[in-house]
Amino acid sequence: MDAMLMPGLAPSSYSEVSKFINQSKFAKKRFDEASKVIGFSLEESFKLATEMDHEVKETAFMANTMALIDHYKEQIQREPHFVIGPSFGVLAAAVQTQTLSYQDAIWFAYKSAKLSKDYYEELNERYVTHFVYNLSIEDAYYYVDYFQEDEKYIEITGFMDKVLCFTGPTNTIEELKTLLNKKKKCFSLHTMKQPIHSKILTNLRNRIENDLISQLSFEQLSKPYISDVNGEVTKDSNDFIESLLGGYDNPVRWDLVVQQIKANKIERIDIIGPKNLFSQLLKDQVHINDINPDTNLSNKLEI
Repeated sequence: MDAMLMPGLAPSSYSEVSKFINQSKFAKKRFDEASKVIGFSLEESFKLATEMDHEVKETAFMANTMALIDHYKEQIQREPHFVIGPSFGVLAAAVQTQTLSYQDAIWFAYKSAKLSKDYYEELNERYVTHFVYNLSIEDAYYYVDYFQEDEKYIEITGFMDKVLCFTGPTNTIEELKTLLNKKKKCFSLHTMKQPIHSKILTNLRNRIENDLISQLSFEQLSKPYISDVNGEVTKDSNDFIESLLGGYDNPVRWDLVVQQIKANKIERIDIIGPKNLFSQLLKDQVHINDINPDTNLSNKLEI
């Protein structure tokens, strides 16, 4: 058995992927199609985008991911048995499983990012998400209890093997970093300047459902999807929608995804997207094939 995995958002500026966008026939096609959906040139806007232009960067990320899938399909010509789309990767998974068209997925990516940006600005505090390497679950919950006893909000929003994610106000996360710096063999990785997969986003989830999801028609999935919210395998469109929405205010449960990978005897996973931590998480468990903008697409991809 094999699977295709589309990672979630990774920092990606235009300069980092400009060579791919300019040289890939599929990237040009995907960017042109996306531009028609959003009503302006996605590539030109991506060139000028700042870190606050979430809607542009996320839509460009989606276009690049789908262009990479196009290259994959042209050269390898194999359909995966399962599809996995952690976090933002759920939208590329929606297209790959044919539950949404590419145009609808682009529309949703753009509109949901705008709604999210407005929501972040409405919050009474600035929330961020911090990634930590080599911290045990027991220690993670200890820190959550430690801050909650002081009536400071913090939440574990991602369980990814040796990588855990914490979401909380900026000041609380800075305190957490100070404590982690004293812990041997534990390392702070990076901090996203926004909350993700957190209970403080439940109202955003409701807006997304009412304002955006209600305008889309989802088809039954063409192949099984493994949810990063509950680890369930489904081809049902309603289950997929629940997983998509659940990703807003529930943690990424990569541990549950891994259980399904093992249970379904998946031995190979093609990871399609920018460089990401999933290759590292999976390299000792299954055969990995990385397909990213740095891949030499003039050469035949690994079969």
